[in-house]
Amino acid sequence: MPVYRRKRILMRKLKVLISCPAWLVLLFVCSALSAAPAYALIRIDINSPGLTKYPIAIPPFKALGESKEELKFSKELSQLLSDDLAYTGYFQILGTDSTLQDLSLTGVTEKDIQFRAWSIIGAEVLVTGGISVSGDEISLQLRLFDVLRGERLLGKKYSGPSATRERMIRRFGNEIIKALTGFEGALGTRIAFVQGEGKVKDIFAVDFDGRNIERVTSYNSLTLTPRWSPKGDQLAFTSYKNGNPEVFVKRMDTNTLKLISSGAGLNIAPAWSPDGRTLAVTLSKKGRENIFLMDLNGRVVSTITDRWGINVSTTWCPDGKKVAFVSNRAGSPQIYMKDLGNGDTRLMTVEGKRNLDPSWSPRGDRIAFTRSLNGDFHVFSMDCNGGDVQRLTYAGGLNMSPTWSPDGTMIAFSSDRAGDLAIHVMNANGSNQRRLTFMKGTQESPSWSPVHD
Repeated sequence: MPVYRRKRILMRKLKVLISCPAWLVLLFVCSALSAAPAYALIRIDINSPGLTKYPIAIPPFKALGESKEELKFSKELSQLLSDDLAYTGYFQILGTDSTLQDLSLTGVTEKDIQFRAWSIIGAEVLVTGGISVSGDEISLQLRLFDVLRGERLLGKKYSGPSATRERMIRRFGNEIIKALTGFEGALGTRIAFVQGEGKVKDIFAVDFDGRNIERVTSYNSLTLTPRWSPKGDQLAFTSYKNGNPEVFVKRMDTNTLKLISSGAGLNIAPAWSPDGRTLAVTLSKKGRENIFLMDLNGRVVSTITDRWGINVSTTWCPDGKKVAFVSNRAGSPQIYMKDLGNGDTRLMTVEGKRNLDPSWSPRGDRIAFTRSLNGDFHVFSMDCNGGDVQRLTYAGGLNMSPTWSPDGTMIAFSSDRAGDLAIHVMNANGSNQRRLTFMKGTQESPSWSPVHD
């Protein structure tokens, strides 16, 4: 609970105790204040089922000069920050037109802010910013304030080419999220997905909030299961571009393509190890589909599964010591976990006829997956012992292929709830579900990038 709320409760209790002996009142005050957390502690519990959105005001930033670019960027960047924070589902963005103070006409430090004016509209935190532009360079001065206490929580300065201004503002947005939740933010991350029209499927990527759609592949064939590398600079995927399913890795900065696996039969479903040095890949060998560990030169370095049936859809524990995967070794597709140290393998899902698409949270505490239920498919999550199973989607039809944001607070998935399959996003507890892609055709099999600067 925030310190100022604790103090309000404390004052109400003091009124009740006013008739008590002085020593009792003193004992109550000392114990209550000692129990209050330091102000820098987490103030938004994003895991709370009853999360109330945090009221934040982000007025247009102040143009520190007189150029048209500064005026343009002041509104553009404050709006981008508002949109991004609203999209996380944690913040209520307050309209600033009715406030008694126009910060675009004043300074941006503590002495310039009339905190009472901002508290009147319900703001608990306030963002101020100053922008200066010189040629092709931009400089940003950004601050976050606690309105009720009149104190600065954050102060950052950024400078660089104007073309990097979105990256700067999203970096500050992540600082806000970390300051108020304790977790790294996911602003500026990308989601890769499969876009399909007719018999052709290719990979696209989009910002976490639906902006800046980019085509990644164009092979006029089936290209499937994109997976980001741990550094976010490469994508592994399966493509039929040469006629058979093969595994490729593409560098996003140079667009160079490398063939990893092209043996006879299946070469599918690559999954990066946490260190980025190897890929878990399903290969056809001896009439069975098993999971093998391959280096980036295409050499098999170890065997992960060696069982009858189809073994596929690997996901790694963040510490690299375990993997979860799907196998139909017992008759129907279920999720199993293997300890790579001692080789122990155990069944994780004991309910549901089909359990698919496991995705391990970056925090290492939960696994999201798809389960068939009454003819539909829904996204669930469970702890790493297979317990505490939580259903996250309820819309009928297909809800599949969950992937976690790098901070573990959101999940992207594909759903046909509005017609064709599209990418949707929700908070990790299933709240705040919203559609991300609105393209023609189908969008499926998302993969959320790590934070990549």
